[in-house]
Amino acid sequence: MRRLPIFFVLDVSESMIGRPITEVEAGINGLVKSLRQDPYALETAYLSIIAFAGRAKTLTPLTDVVSFQTPRLPIGGGTSLGAAIRHLSSELDTKLHRNDGTRKGDWKPIIFLFTDGVPTDEPDLVIREWERTRRDATNLVAVSVGNNADVRTLRRLTNQVIVLDDAPPEAFREFFKWITASVATSSRKVETTGDDRFDAGKLDERYAKAPTTDGPPRKHLLDDNFVVLRAKCGQSTAPYLIKFRKHPGADQWPEFLDDSAFARSVNPFHGPTYLLDGAYPLPSPNEYAELSAAEAGYTVASNDLNGNPSCPCCGNRYGFATCSCGGVHCVSGTGANRCPWCGKMGTYVMGTDDDNDVISRGLGS
Repeated sequence: MRRLPIFFVLDVSESMIGRPITEVEAGINGLVKSLRQDPYALETAYLSIIAFAGRAKTLTPLTDVVSFQTPRLPIGGGTSLGAAIRHLSSELDTKLHRNDGTRKGDWKPIIFLFTDGVPTDEPDLVIREWERTRRDATNLVAVSVGNNADVRTLRRLTNQVIVLDDAPPEAFREFFKWITASVATSSRKVETTGDDRFDAGKLDERYAKAPTTDGPPRKHLLDDNFVVLRAKCGQSTAPYLIKFRKHPGADQWPEFLDDSAFARSVNPFHGPTYLLDGAYPLPSPNEYAELSAAEAGYTVASNDLNGNPSCPCCGNRYGFATCSCGGVHCVSGTGANRCPWCGKMGTYVMGTDDDNDVISRGLGS
């Protein structure tokens, strides 16, 4: 039997925490349930899940549809697209069946690459190798979750680049219906005609469509679409992430979005650069460390951030407090509180517009 390998290469960077990562998990669950009802997919489709952030790893090796179980998706720091493509290439080399005289090799693999940001590594050499040896040997669909991905780079991997508008609540569900239908059609086609070109169905352009622009070129290894802060619960010391999304007005003034105090002071839309998206617990700190890139030393000014969530671990009212040691954590209110990072007691007061602390941040992706 010839397998139809289907790889999901999923960005699980910090900026995907919250609704995006939950919706992707649900979408894969729905896809598997539907494919189990399709006799052609049951015969041919094998699924694999690869997660990448600062590093990449296989969560589920190629598995038949009946046996496949959707893994819980982890979170890591960074968006190392080069690491993802390198890991995917290794999986293609070692896990696919080749023609060996005794059996026919697998059909051309279908790959869905999801990302919501820009690479925080230097993927050029890996992508050049992909262009030379694998672009024509695979059916790769690159999906920009939202409008923040580096479309210019994704186009080097494949002609099939799609921008998913993740704002509508039904967007992921409808998009995964499209993926499911396309996979089912491809399964049927390889079985009945032997044609393993990916047969994509028509997109519902309310939710997803081809990009109209490549976007601005990347200036550095920092994804400035998001700011993600690593924090600890003041009660339990459990880790969590605070996610801020770029202010919509900031896109109109990109020349002001740099690291200089002067640029921030003359910011013409007169608002914080980033607005609170939410605070989210980290269920597996060890997995987070395993998938995260090394610290890059980037910082953000507190005046560029708007919003203070409650703690997602203990419910403390203020989830965004800072200690003199630099640690971000939750507090129950003003007055005496202990920092879970350094263990010291301190007296906390409400910040003012004149305060402008410098806070360590992740790579944003």
